[in-house]
Amino acid sequence: MLILGLLFASALPAVAQSGPLQASWLGQSYILQSAGEEITLEISDDSSVQLPTPKGVRYSSLKALQDGWIAVGDFDADDGAHRLFLVRGEGTSFELHYPPRNQRKRSRQDAVLLTENGELVGLAWLEGDTRRSLDVRFSEWNGNRWRSPKRVAPRARGSQMALSGAVLEDGSWLLLWSAFDGNDDEIVWTVRKNRHWQAPRQLGSANGVPDITPAVAACGDGAIAAWSRYDGQDYRLLLTVFDGEAWHQETLLPGAGSLHPVFHPPEDFSGTPNAGPNLLFREASVQGWTALGLDENGTVVSRTSAEGTPKDRPVLSSQEGELHFRWPQREQEHNLSGQGMAGQAEP
Repeated sequence: MLILGLLFASALPAVAQSGPLQASWLGQSYILQSAGEEITLEISDDSSVQLPTPKGVRYSSLKALQDGWIAVGDFDADDGAHRLFLVRGEGTSFELHYPPRNQRKRSRQDAVLLTENGELVGLAWLEGDTRRSLDVRFSEWNGNRWRSPKRVAPRARGSQMALSGAVLEDGSWLLLWSAFDGNDDEIVWTVRKNRHWQAPRQLGSANGVPDITPAVAACGDGAIAAWSRYDGQDYRLLLTVFDGEAWHQETLLPGAGSLHPVFHPPEDFSGTPNAGPNLLFREASVQGWTALGLDENGTVVSRTSAEGTPKDRPVLSSQEGELHFRWPQREQEHNLSGQGMAGQAEP
């Protein structure tokens, strides 16, 4: 490992982030967010640390570990390639954690960290020479080094993007992404059992409308996925449940203009009554953000919306069952609890 402060001391400013990244483990929580040209990791003990900002950086995944935290991003290297880098830390101390070797294409991006019981086990990412020629690759972490990268799925007929992943209760690895099939974008998925990836398959039935930006989280002994589907007028959110072998219960949620879903696992919200993850997404019908509390079966047990809020994704937290939507840069906060309640943005 190399000390990142030396490596990136003369780095150029970071590009804007898609939204804050959150992670928790055994009561210790972390929030990674950008503020102007700075990228900061907030820690639940009220400390914080400024993270590196190499040229064109975009952090894509953050995980809490038993012994600290790890974040991965991609950046524009001096040789013109787009490369991955990882930062691993304990408290406010951090070091460079080298990514898998043998980058064969010009670009690596949209990396997803895979952890099991607070331990790093793998990394998945998109790799290719252009945005329309990306394949899906992964590497195992054996505790000391990265194993040789392998391909999960070859390039599609067009773009592949929005990679999302989770490690399930039985140790299986699950990946989802959006892929162009020649007509429109569809959600594709694969699962790795006993160190073997199954052939990628389309999630749901074929249709003639775009399906985009999937998110997935471990839930019970399986997983739950969410994504946005265009219905001819608006994007609407769908939920479906994975039982370890197949997907069931595809549910179209109410609310037009539902986009940018992201899951927060139960450990992020110790005070919520639901045993499953919380799902946060932008909802045009309320001109704000909505959080759904889910149980282990993927059933919606609570719904909380913050109306008239910034378009930036908020930091979401919970204390004794009360949800908090927070925009640190804008000094706005909505403290909401209960089903169907909504708040109004502060002036």
